[in-house]
Amino acid sequence: MRSKLKGRLLDAIFARYAGFFWAYRHWIDKGWPESYASDESLRHPHRRLILEAVSRFEPFDSIFEYGSGPGPNLILLSKKYPGLSLYGYDISKIARLKLSKISNTVALNPTDLPPKKVDGCISDAALIYREKPIFLRYVQDNSKFYVGCEWHDDTRDSYRIDRNYVHNFKRLLPGCELRKLTWQDWQDEGWSTYGHIITWKK
Repeated sequence: MRSKLKGRLLDAIFARYAGFFWAYRHWIDKGWPESYASDESLRHPHRRLILEAVSRFEPFDSIFEYGSGPGPNLILLSKKYPGLSLYGYDISKIARLKLSKISNTVALNPTDLPPKKVDGCISDAALIYREKPIFLRYVQDNSKFYVGCEWHDDTRDSYRIDRNYVHNFKRLLPGCELRKLTWQDWQDEGWSTYGHIITWKK
């Protein structure tokens, strides 16, 4: 009973202060930026799905990733599209230092304004930490397309499961298309249940 209560308490704290955790994760997990850019991370099946979804919107010149971490998706995009202008934002200073070393990538600080206009936007397990995914307003106002790998449920509005938020992208991004993740795409109970590749075009 105590362990369950402790788990629920930790989940509640994490959900409320997720930004703090990601900003200072390097204090307790020094190798996490490198692990996100490892070969194993770059080969994760969901990244291939993101790239395939992005490729359907060719041609494009610029992409902005929100909550990019140290940039595994931007690394793959820079390799596939060498001339592409890339922008990445993450709350972690350590992650932003890694971002700045990726070809053709601008690492945005919290005080920086996001690009006024970009061709496309992506997010990958970033909006699961947002009760209100206001980034999608930016997407609709400033980009031509969006590709997300996030948690979706079209039966109700946004709600939280443990540490993650599940959103109704059909309501948040009218006209979007959804491709549900399978266990082969992501061998995790949460991601294989709620995970989706979301695509939207203005």
